[in-house]
Amino acid sequence: MNSLTTALLIFILLIVPITMLNAQEQSDERLPLTFILSEVEDRYNIRFSYGDKTVENIVCKRPSYTNTLEEVILSLKACSNLSFEILNDRFIVVTSTTSGSPEMKVERLNEVVIENYLTRGLSKNVDGKIRIATQDFNILPGLTEPDILQTIQSLPGVISVDERISNINIRGGTNDQNLILFEGIKMYQSGHFFGLISAFYPYLAEETNVSKNGTSAKYGDGVSGVITINNSNTIDQKNTYGGGLNLLSADGFSKISLNESSELQLSARRSFTDVVLSPTYNAYFDRIFRDSEFNSESNV
Repeated sequence: MNSLTTALLIFILLIVPITMLNAQEQSDERLPLTFILSEVEDRYNIRFSYGDKTVENIVCKRPSYTNTLEEVILSLKACSNLSFEILNDRFIVVTSTTSGSPEMKVERLNEVVIENYLTRGLSKNVDGKIRIATQDFNILPGLTEPDILQTIQSLPGVISVDERISNINIRGGTNDQNLILFEGIKMYQSGHFFGLISAFYPYLAEETNVSKNGTSAKYGDGVSGVITINNSNTIDQKNTYGGGLNLLSADGFSKISLNESSELQLSARRSFTDVVLSPTYNAYFDRIFRDSEFNSESNV
């Protein structure tokens, strides 16, 4: 009896390690993925849908079938680098996670705002409007002082077909197809001396916006474009005065602070050509009546 028991124990001690070793080798064995998927289908009563090229030449370790289906799929994902999409309780789609094309790297750029568009004080907004900070822009070449309408004519798509300051043609339209608003007031006259002199005083205007590539529906009269001119809406704590003189006129302005909530803005311009006929006035006069039936003698 003792010899029989001893022999049985020796047999068990020899067989059990061999069995465990075979089980370990079986668990570490790498098999074709198609074979493993077939086993999983039989074991869990499901069906995989995949293309032959998708699983071709892929080998994986046989998963432990004591685990749940979700755990088995996770192990297959990690091994094969494939995508397993569960459609329902029975069907699972296996697809490749790579398309074979180089991955496109998308980089979001910050918003670009164009400052100093033509000269200092001009900027182009996101909505297409061109903003002119009147207090900041420089005098354009050929001018002796800042001029709002003359600056607008320097923008692309804005010209004056007769070379007059107040006759502005935007995108090929006529001057009367433009809407000019001064502090929200529609302006029917924008120039003096037959359009050669601008009617807007530049040193009190704070901001000018030009819309020439589509305007809001509220500007129904602006077929070609809209020009909005606004004075300063901020109240300075100190009084400001200024003036100027050229060969046509003298001008001056003042900003008088009345209290913390109100301010008085005044500006005036007076020509002296009724007293002195300057060379600039004569050049302007000849320009107006050039190629006309009138001459200087008939108008004296």
